[in-house]
Amino acid sequence: EDLVPGILERRGPYQSLNELLTQWCKRSDKPVVLLMDEIDTLQDKVRTSILSQIRAGYDKRPALFPQSIIFCATHDVIDKQFNIKDATLRVGSLRREDLDSMFFFPSEKQEIEIDKETIDRIWRYSAGQPWIISTLAGELLHEIAPAKGLNRIGPDQIDEAIDNIIAKKGNHLDYLVSQLRDERVKRCLIPLLASEPMSEDISEQDLTYIQELGLVKIERNMEISNDLYKEVVPRALIAPVAYLINLDAENFLQKDGSIDVLKLLRSFQAFYRNHGSRLNSLIDYGAAGYVLIFQALLQKLADANNCIHREYGISQGRVILKLQRNYPQRQVATFLLKPVFVWSYEKSKPLVPQTLKEAAAYAASAGKTDDAGCGEMHAIVINVNPEFDWEGKMPYMKRDIGGHSIHFWGF
Repeated sequence: EDLVPGILERRGPYQSLNELLTQWCKRSDKPVVLLMDEIDTLQDKVRTSILSQIRAGYDKRPALFPQSIIFCATHDVIDKQFNIKDATLRVGSLRREDLDSMFFFPSEKQEIEIDKETIDRIWRYSAGQPWIISTLAGELLHEIAPAKGLNRIGPDQIDEAIDNIIAKKGNHLDYLVSQLRDERVKRCLIPLLASEPMSEDISEQDLTYIQELGLVKIERNMEISNDLYKEVVPRALIAPVAYLINLDAENFLQKDGSIDVLKLLRSFQAFYRNHGSRLNSLIDYGAAGYVLIFQALLQKLADANNCIHREYGISQGRVILKLQRNYPQRQVATFLLKPVFVWSYEKSKPLVPQTLKEAAAYAASAGKTDDAGCGEMHAIVINVNPEFDWEGKMPYMKRDIGGHSIHFWGF
């Protein structure tokens, strides 16, 4: 018996769900348990209507209304005014040691070897987030390995799987990306992406919401939850302007296949001075937009032979982008981006030695902690004051500090 058409006709959109659940339970010889997935994707009046109808059916349980109702969502959707929540259960992150057993059994069954270094990389991208781990496992064991006839999965396959996941998106990432324009999320992410101090405008409710989404974790400081989200967030935000940056990577390749970074930055410096303010307004993410424009440039160079590593966080005062090229020869270039509000050239002068010193310190530390090192080091001061123009005032310069060659640029 199809109940829906008749109920919709008789009861209308604001009472039909309640009546449908009542008729279902009346016909069932057992108590009903209802699970509603992705309830958080419903907006405004629709969500309010559903919650109101469920609240109205509470007193009819269990004979004429579900005994229990479970809402599955990325964050808590029940406002206090509805008074229908008994408990909130959160699916926690997995531990690093859980990954060893999780990947041991499927890979042993398929006779595929996955070593510790590879599982470490899975952990870095996921930080234990269950959806990421499950999706990565599916991509590796059911897509990449069978298609290529692999009997061993290494770090390169993890990077390939991550690129595939980002390209495919899926409901989970699509929903997270859709939340980046929520004002609560923007207030939290703008200082994080620009590596600025936390704003006083950020409320406890803002922090609770963005944590429930799983976008950030707050331990000693607020940071993006895992390396996958750290990659997805900037890519999503630069999407509106990426097609406007019409710099062809082929124009900056040298005879040996490496990228002429100096030529690239000279071209982009001129482009940025002419179009930076407009691109920033299109991104519409406050001070973080100026840094994201530069990330959009590097993203144009990213392909199977290039990857970008990003470092940013609250109060760090600079954003680090590392472009690593693996073919036809290995090449690494590191960019230290320092967004500042410049009023005059005279007041900006102290920024030069300060930024050069900071870049040299990073280059020295990178050589100790990273096998790739920092490669060619570029320190870039990004002026976020649209009323001040660097033109003719901050030329490119190169300095040797502490055994490291630092290229300085004013954008």
